[in-house]
Amino acid sequence: YNLDKTANAIAEVVERLNSILATKIEKVYVGYNAKGLRSVISKVEHQFEEETVVSQEVIDDMFQQCSEIEYDGYVNLFQESQEYIVDNKRGTETDPIGVACRSLEGSYLNILLKKQVADYIAQCFMTAQVEIVDGYVAPMVQADAVLSDDDRQQGCVLVDYGADTTTVSVYKNGLLRFLRVIPLGSALITRDLSAILKIEPDQAEQLKCTYGLCNLIGSRDEAETILLNDKKVSLNEIGEIIEARNEEILRNVCFQIKA
Repeated sequence: YNLDKTANAIAEVVERLNSILATKIEKVYVGYNAKGLRSVISKVEHQFEEETVVSQEVIDDMFQQCSEIEYDGYVNLFQESQEYIVDNKRGTETDPIGVACRSLEGSYLNILLKKQVADYIAQCFMTAQVEIVDGYVAPMVQADAVLSDDDRQQGCVLVDYGADTTTVSVYKNGLLRFLRVIPLGSALITRDLSAILKIEPDQAEQLKCTYGLCNLIGSRDEAETILLNDKKVSLNEIGEIIEARNEEILRNVCFQIKA
């Protein structure tokens, strides 16, 4: 929201990396992961005058048609083919090239980012005088690093639980099927601890990191307490605050998976 602060942060990171690497960074890659990031499914249909064998040219033309679809207020960061329906049959094809048919419907997954966010990001890097080489969808890059081919094929969910956002990516049959960024994260736990226990945010963050481990909650003596600003607070109460917010965030994650 604060473009000047963001630009200053970018410049500081690049300067620190220059010092650590003892070289000068000329250009950077940007990973897009923001509240406005989401996936949508688009469909493109192709009709033939007579039964025709599907060629690569037809597939490329349909892909291009889909890429030209405009989404009001959004930019299309990424597009990937899903499945094709041949002659309105119930079954689907992932590779219809060579199939003879009269109609072909392609399904495509598009990753969209709010145009305002994309513009702000570009503006921040320009202000910081740092040139962008290219941009990537950050959750997809994370999936490349974390998931195996078997994970993607059999079906799985990759959850990136962050401070201000939580990203949910669903994979099945080797492809990304769904992506949403939930505007909830662990910073809310810090705020809850700060507000309920009436302590400073820094203290709350330290409490979260020290006593917020799931394997500690419920395993401690219920009577165990710590001293906070000359006031005794039970570890059980801290655990309940953390657990309540965690449950809300995970319920949202489950809702997105079902969707």
